[in-house]
Amino acid sequence: MRIKNRFSPWFDRDLAELLHLKNSIWRKAWHTHTQADWLSFRQMRNKCTQAIRKAEKFWKNVKDLENKPSSSQLHMSLNVDDYVVVTYKEHIAELFNHHFIKSGFLFDSAMPHYPSNISSSPF
Repeated sequence: MRIKNRFSPWFDRDLAELLHLKNSIWRKAWHTHTQADWLSFRQMRNKCTQAIRKAEKFWKNVKDLENKPSSSQLHMSLNVDDYVVVTYKEHIAELFNHHFIKSGFLFDSAMPHYPSNISSSPF
């Protein structure tokens, strides 16, 4: 696999070292013409191809995530009590805050309370 642009964000030092190793194994196989050296080269070539594809795929996914619209550009709405639709972000945040505060109090009141005469010291 030939890389045309080595200034791509997915092309890092590890990949460069892997390709350099592959090239040195190829030179050895070319000079010795042994079956074992050619097998070693093919294995390294396949490893390089997999590493390149993995790096390209990773950076493609990163790029796709960067191109998603931010949450400030998304249209947000919240249905309250099955008939009120809230669209202002600040009001939605206040409703969530109120809900979780209320849930915390309800959760705390439902929990059994034990006496706190247990010492915090392990000795």
